[in-house]
Amino acid sequence: EKITTISARSMGRIEKLYFKAVGDYVAKNQAVYQLYSEDIAIAKQDYYTAYKQLTMPGDFGKNAKNMLTSAKQKLAFFGLINAQIESLKSGKEISPYTIFYSPVSGTLSEVSTSEGSYAMEGAPVIKLADLNSLWLETQVNVSYAKNLKTGQTAKITFTDFPEKTINAKVSFINPEINPETRLLLIRLEIPNQGLLLKPGMQAMA
Repeated sequence: EKITTISARSMGRIEKLYFKAVGDYVAKNQAVYQLYSEDIAIAKQDYYTAYKQLTMPGDFGKNAKNMLTSAKQKLAFFGLINAQIESLKSGKEISPYTIFYSPVSGTLSEVSTSEGSYAMEGAPVIKLADLNSLWLETQVNVSYAKNLKTGQTAKITFTDFPEKTINAKVSFINPEINPETRLLLIRLEIPNQGLLLKPGMQAMA
């Protein structure tokens, strides 16, 4: 359940992907991708123009303050962090290129685009999975179903770590029985300290 999709915040071209390999670990606030976007460039220019007009007398200065607030909200909507917005005040370069950073830490589970490709607003770029908690899905004979309930504790052992045993809670019991196998799907929440366990490993409950 702990999967975060990082999407394109505006229509534009993906200039650079900082992470490309599934399995890479991405820390919170690390750069994820760079986007070329004319819409964001226009919003940046509006912010800089309003900032330069703040010192103008009378209504010009008052209007500029409202314009600055509006432009800042628009840039924040596009996903720029506060430091990026503040840096525009120097006016050194109003670039159509913008770097976007990860809001969470996680393991790269899917790359949905490539460098040089165009992305629509909201299109997924990458997906990150928090592997600190995993699911163990197991199946039991239907005759045992009446003895099972969510919240029960199960002892878990692992094929790859024979010496490791942990207790886990039953978090989900499928309301439907597989008609072909007559088995019932059970899901348990497995804590994964140190990310020792890998998705796809086998275990016994």
